[in-house]
Amino acid sequence: MRDDEIKDSVIHDGAILEFGNRLYEKVGHQLHQHNYISQRLRELGRLLNAAKEQDRNVHSLEQCLYPQNWEVILSAVKSTAGFCAESGTYDSPSAAIKLGHSLSKCARMLIAKGK
Repeated sequence: MRDDEIKDSVIHDGAILEFGNRLYEKVGHQLHQHNYISQRLRELGRLLNAAKEQDRNVHSLEQCLYPQNWEVILSAVKSTAGFCAESGTYDSPSAAIKLGHSLSKCARMLIAKGK
């Protein structure tokens, strides 16, 4: 993984690391999947950075998933995926879908842990 602010966000967030560990347990035995895992973690790292820009009180992905931060995470997903309000389209619609699936998995993971 490239050494930048996205990597810093990933390695300092417990929920993202747990998500990565679960992905690694599932597909990590296949060497060609290592880049896939890295990409998914970087997507969540970019999302977390965008959420931190939207609201300085958000410090982790777990906090993003709190109901009171719904608008923050929604605008962070839109900015990460390149949403254009004028045309109602995304620069990268697949990024929004992938982020939604990853957030859903992280939420289920946190619920299972009792958080």
